[in-house]
Amino acid sequence: MVVDDRITADAAYGLACQGTGLLWRGDFQNARQMLLALSSRGERAARPVSPGAPALAGVDAFNRHRQVQAQRARTLGRLLIALEGDYGIALRRAPDLRATCAETYGPPDGPSVASLRELLGLIGAREWRDAYDHALAHGYRFLSFGDCMLCWPADARS
Repeated sequence: MVVDDRITADAAYGLACQGTGLLWRGDFQNARQMLLALSSRGERAARPVSPGAPALAGVDAFNRHRQVQAQRARTLGRLLIALEGDYGIALRRAPDLRATCAETYGPPDGPSVASLRELLGLIGAREWRDAYDHALAHGYRFLSFGDCMLCWPADARS
């Protein structure tokens, strides 16, 4: 189904939960906002129905968690962006992902669609790679602390 900025998040969430793909034709940044809204509705739907219900334990809790995560991935993956024959995106305020898509998917072979979540993942990976390339080119040293990293030029004084 073709949708744009006029669809409400509740209507989009209902359609996505029913298995309908949503081909976005509005503003790219508004598509990102819609993805966040769909995600928050999914989190709300995943909460236990009654606060006093007994909590699941062990394998049952793990299976329930995996089931919720799979449903969330399916629902959020239904917000789609059209890619032109050269991987360009013909939406207002859309980033230029032609080179990134060509590196990831190979040479373009015509128009296609991709999940917005997938495209945002490509953007994040490209930004990390660009930062890493910059650090290497400028002689930065890396010191990793698990969830964070400190970088400084190799010739800097302590």
